[in-house]
Amino acid sequence: MLCLIYHKKQTGGLDGEYVTNKKYYIDNILYLNNRGTMQGQKADFFGVGKNLTRAEMITLIWKNDGRPDADVNLLKFIDAKKDSFYSKAIVWGNQNGIITGYNSKLFGTNDNITRQDFMVILYRCAKYKEHNTNVATKIGYMARQDADKVASYTREAVNWGYLNGFIGNGSDLRPTEPISREDAATIMARFLKRYDP
Repeated sequence: MLCLIYHKKQTGGLDGEYVTNKKYYIDNILYLNNRGTMQGQKADFFGVGKNLTRAEMITLIWKNDGRPDADVNLLKFIDAKKDSFYSKAIVWGNQNGIITGYNSKLFGTNDNITRQDFMVILYRCAKYKEHNTNVATKIGYMARQDADKVASYTREAVNWGYLNGFIGNGSDLRPTEPISREDAATIMARFLKRYDP
C-alpha cells in the first residue's frame, strides 16, 4: 500500500512534499487512522507540524472509546460550542474524570495541549479503562536533562508514560512544549498497542 499524506500550500495547491514511510510517525498515523481514532484535518492534509489542541485531544480519546453518546446540553464551558466536533467528547471526558476545564467556565478548547498535560489525560484514560497503571515508585525520567521542568501535578503521569516507553525514547521530555499532531499520534499508538491492540 502506498500511503501519502500531502501538505497543502496556503494557496490551496499541493507543494509536492509528502509523508513517506521513512518518517518515524507514519506507521502510527496510519494505525490510528485505520482504527478511526485520528484522522487528518482535511482529506489530504494530516497537519504534520501543527500542534494538537485540548479539544482535539479529548476527541481522539472519545473516538477510540467508540464515540459514546453524551448530552451536549450539559456542555458547561462558555468557550465550547454545542454543535462542534468536540462537543460530546468534552462532555463525556469531563463526566468521566478524564479531562477538566481550567475552571468551571473555561475549557481552553482551542489552546494547544502541552506534552505533560497530554500524558496526564492519557493516564486518566488508562485509569478510566481500568488498565494496570502501576509502575515503580522511583522516578524513571530523572536522567533526562529537562526532568526538572516537569510540573509536580504531572509527575506521576509523566513517570508512568516514561517507564512504559510512551515518551522519552532517546529524546528530552520537553514537558511544557505544545505537542505536535504527529507526536501525539505516535504516543497514542504506543499507548493503544500496549493496552488495547
